[in-house]
Amino acid sequence: MSSDAKRLPYYQRYPERAKAYSANYAETHKEANRERAQRYRAEHHQEILEQERVYRETHRQLLNQRAAAYRARYPERVKESLRKSKTKLREYNHRKYLVLKAEVLNVYGGQCVCCGEGNFVFLTIDHVNNDGYRQRTRTSSFSGTTMYRWLKKNKYPQGQFQVLCWNCNCAKTHSPKEHEVIHPNAGRVNGSHPALFYL
Repeated sequence: MSSDAKRLPYYQRYPERAKAYSANYAETHKEANRERAQRYRAEHHQEILEQERVYRETHRQLLNQRAAAYRARYPERVKESLRKSKTKLREYNHRKYLVLKAEVLNVYGGQCVCCGEGNFVFLTIDHVNNDGYRQRTRTSSFSGTTMYRWLKKNKYPQGQFQVLCWNCNCAKTHSPKEHEVIHPNAGRVNGSHPALFYL
């Protein structure tokens, strides 16, 4: 070996040996390396986020080119990845919806004020004074997640909303007189605010 070659770093003089050593080290220290990486990310979380943001902004064109090339090279892989992502996103949003719904229902009593039904699946939030249409005119969709978020954001206003099961909610809307006969105390919140309006 010439004197110039001896001056080179070990990994350049013996690339195959260095490659084998690195692979073996990574395999035998996999768990320790993972724990060290997780600890580093936790300790430098904000710094890493900022570095990633700056890199995306300064390398936007390069990243777009790489993404386009990947999509062109692996169309089926991309398609499957998008399908899995959409499924995971739906599941994630559904879990968030259930947590939010449970929180709102618990604030308003957690059971139907009319018949006492307490099964979470059958419960919904009802406008005490049957004036939900007013909010729907201001907001294109004021039901489900949108309404639960609004209630939480506005500190759960009292006297305007109550918990009803779907049966009592439908009966209150479509057959109020018959509903009153079956449940004469229906639609009362804390003994006031009548929920039933008759034709």
